[in-house]
This record gives sequence, structure tokens and C-alpha cells, in this order.
Amino acid sequence: MQQFQFNIFRALVPALAFVAAGLFTADMCTAAPGPRVEVPIDLASGRPGISVSLGGSNVPVVYDTGAGGAVITKSLADKLGLKVVGESRVGSPGGGEPMVVKLVSLEGMSVGGYALTNAHAAVLDDAKLPPNATMVIGSNQFADALIEIDFVNKRLGITKGGTAGTSSGAWQKLDGHGLPEASLVIGKETIPLHIDSGNPGALVVPKRYAEKLPLTGPLQESGAIRLVDRRMPVYSAPMQTDAVLAGTPVRIDGHVRFSDLPFANVGGSVLAKTRMVIDMPNRRWLLVFAEGGVPVIGAPAPVPKVVTKVE
Repeated sequence: MQQFQFNIFRALVPALAFVAAGLFTADMCTAAPGPRVEVPIDLASGRPGISVSLGGSNVPVVYDTGAGGAVITKSLADKLGLKVVGESRVGSPGGGEPMVVKLVSLEGMSVGGYALTNAHAAVLDDAKLPPNATMVIGSNQFADALIEIDFVNKRLGITKGGTAGTSSGAWQKLDGHGLPEASLVIGKETIPLHIDSGNPGALVVPKRYAEKLPLTGPLQESGAIRLVDRRMPVYSAPMQTDAVLAGTPVRIDGHVRFSDLPFANVGGSVLAKTRMVIDMPNRRWLLVFAEGGVPVIGAPAPVPKVVTKVE
């Protein structure tokens, strides 16, 4: 069985404001005058990685659009000697009781010289973060900024005090946690959708919709999703159909994965073809596919796990 894993979590930190923002080129939006920084993005893992400055060290972090708050591994928090400032609750999108964890200060942390405004992180056991990741941050760490995530050109830009202007794209609302939500429309089905750069895969759809969608092959178990509190089985099936993703017409042509998550999830292999704007002052966001024509979404067929029987 293929181990299709990505780490999805939602940090529930009531004391923190949930914020985000984004900006790209002049034809997409404009920004009011203010300091702006730009840093490179590493997409080698399928998740956008950036370097931050913290405690006099350069620390690699994952920038996760699906994260409601920052999280850090216990080993890195201990290594940097970060101060414990309280407790937080971290909940799983799969439901269940949120975990109570320690909350540490990220005071002094910056991205390209741009200081975090929500400088706290929940501490998790190392194994609960994605492989080779020691810290995850999201748009909520920048309360006063527009954030531009240019996956195509591998650049992250942060602009202080900007507001998004006009664009030919379809603006969507942020949810109550400051996360980019929208809908995926397939035929008569309108499926709630999250944009999640912390997922390196393509498209995951709630399993409850599988019987209502035009699958072209059987639904088969193909791996697992690793959540903060448990592992969740993942199923896969081929599909060929037109759809509308966050207001953009797309073509689904390939394997789609299904799980018991309550919402559909678009990940890194799709986002690699896009530029993303999150306009937190106006509580909205925008996804623009870089190539012309109708974008094609789908994953290759999962590779079955080979089991060798020993007599």
C-alpha cells in the first residue's frame, strides 16, 4: 500500500489574531506604499520551504496555507531555548478532542527582515510534523501584511499595509480561522474546499462524495494521511470530468484521492502551477493558474506496495 502522507492540522490559539494577505503583479493587484520583502521558496519536498531568522540562526520552515497557527517541534524549541508563554490547543481537521500543548514565543523571528506579528508557536512532538520539517508557519503570522506566494517562480513576498486591488481572477473568502476556503463543483455536487500548501499531493475529496461523482474505475485503498492525532486511510479512483475549482474552470484527468476529511483539499502538485494572493485586510484570497487554457488536475495511479512472501 502506498504511504501517501501529509500533515494537516489547525492550531487553535484564541489569544492570537488570525491574519493573512497576498500580492503579486500589477495586473493582479496593487498595494499601498509600505516595506516589502521577498524570499525564495524551496519546493523540493512538494511543500513550500523558506528560511527564517530566529534566535540568531537561520531556520528552515514550511509555509502552510492550511495552518491556522505556527507549530514547532519540541527538539527545535529546546535547541533554541524558546520561552514557554502558556498553553494552546491543536485540533485535527478529522475531528476529535484538541490536544493541549505548550505555547512558546517566537519573538524576534523574521522572514527576510520582516518581523512576525503573531510570534507564538504550539510545540508538538517531532513525529507529528511532516518529514524533515521542524517548524510550520502560515499566513496568520503576518497580521499587518499582504502575502504573495508565487509557486511558479518560487518566490514569497510580504508587503506591509497593502490592500489588494482589482483582478481578473475570482476572489474567495477566508474562513473564520483565516484559512483559504472555497468550493469544488463537480456536476451537481458542490464540495467545500481548502487550499493547503502543506499537502504535497494533488486533490483529496471527502469519501462521502465518491458515489455521487463520475469515477471511471473502482475506489481502492491506496495509502494514509497522517494527521496530528492519528492516521486516516486514503482511497484512490480515476476520474475524467470538467469541474470548477475556487471559481476557475478545470479539467480533472487522473487519479483523485478520497478520505474521511470534511472538506476537499488541493495541495502542492496543483499549486505548483499557480500564484496565490491572500488579502487579509479584506478577508479574501485569489488563486491564478499561470498557464493559459483549462488547467488539468489529477495524480498518477498509486503504485501498489510489493509484498514478498517468505516461505
